[in-house]
Amino acid sequence: MQRAGQGKPKSKPPANAKPKKPRKPPAPKKQVTPPSQLKLRELNDRLNAFRVWFDFHPLAIGIEKDIFRLVNEEQFPGASKKVVQKLLRMHVNHGVYLQNIQGGTDRYHLDGSPD
Repeated sequence: MQRAGQGKPKSKPPANAKPKKPRKPPAPKKQVTPPSQLKLRELNDRLNAFRVWFDFHPLAIGIEKDIFRLVNEEQFPGASKKVVQKLLRMHVNHGVYLQNIQGGTDRYHLDGSPD
């Protein structure tokens, strides 16, 4: 008779049973770059053609409008508002940009004209 809480008694495996193979560790997942990150890189590469962007000169207030205009004119599909904002955030928090902004010089539009 079994007592309550002890569960089933263990039985011996049959004599002809094969031993269990150890489990293989799961294969590492391949790193997938999100599409937004790809668009961010593509847009950054495009903006690097502008000397102001490439040299981290202080950007004019409201520069995102110029960037949105560029995105619409050149039809960067997938370059959403979030992608543009993230790229701007990364650019203006770069150490070189922060050093240049401390100089107190003019701010520039993408075409190089001072603001």
